[in-house]
Amino acid sequence: MTSSLISEKELLATVVEIAQAKGWLVHHVLETRHPAKRIGPGFPDLVMVHPEWARVIFAELKSQRGVPTDLQWEWLSSRWFSKGWCHSGNEVYLWRPVDLDEIPLILSEDWMGSVCNCENALLAWKEASKGRAG
Repeated sequence: MTSSLISEKELLATVVEIAQAKGWLVHHVLETRHPAKRIGPGFPDLVMVHPEWARVIFAELKSQRGVPTDLQWEWLSSRWFSKGWCHSGNEVYLWRPVDLDEIPLILSEDWMGSVCNCENALLAWKEASKGRAG
């Protein structure tokens, strides 16, 4: 199946499977109408923690043509994620099916990618996402 045909739901299942196989604890943030259980609209889809590698990943998942909502961009580009969290070793990603080759590498123990350039990456993704809707 080509990446353009993979739905967000299929991407979610694949990412969770890859992460769990590599020892990650995975929490899928579901939208809920129950006030006591609500984190907030737009919060990233996945929070993943690796208990041995001292890594935390926040990941928003989208279909190949999916566009993050304004609230999702607000969360992903907030200083809380793009400054404080990235600089403390936590990672923030926006993943699409086209990223499926790179995701297993990112979830590997020896991943040495930049986790401090989230703000620039998110701004670039936001620019690239303009006009993708539809």
